[in-house]
Amino acid sequence: MKDENAIIHWPGKTDTTLYGYRPDIYKNISIKEAFEVSAGWAFIEMAKNIPRKTYLSYLRRSVYGNLDLSEKGDDFWNFGPMKVTPQQQVAFLVKVYEHKTIFSRRNTDILNG
Repeated sequence: MKDENAIIHWPGKTDTTLYGYRPDIYKNISIKEAFEVSAGWAFIEMAKNIPRKTYLSYLRRSVYGNLDLSEKGDDFWNFGPMKVTPQQQVAFLVKVYEHKTIFSRRNTDILNG
């Protein structure tokens, strides 16, 4: 994706049993807005375009999670064996806040708001 303003196109449906019924987010949406409203369907659409090897590389370099991406579904982080400990989550968020991740300062500034 080019940047946080890139648009993710609404696929026309989502599994409301798994993700709840939230018609206010069922529309084309920017990456920034998807993060703000936690639009799970948008993350699933993005995941369809990112190779698992790329995910694994970023997770490994970020020291985040157990690196088990064996789940075949597009939302492997929700329903598969991939797990993140509370300690890993907090440590990563501290790194984001302090701009000490593998990601650019611009990207962490976007997350920090």
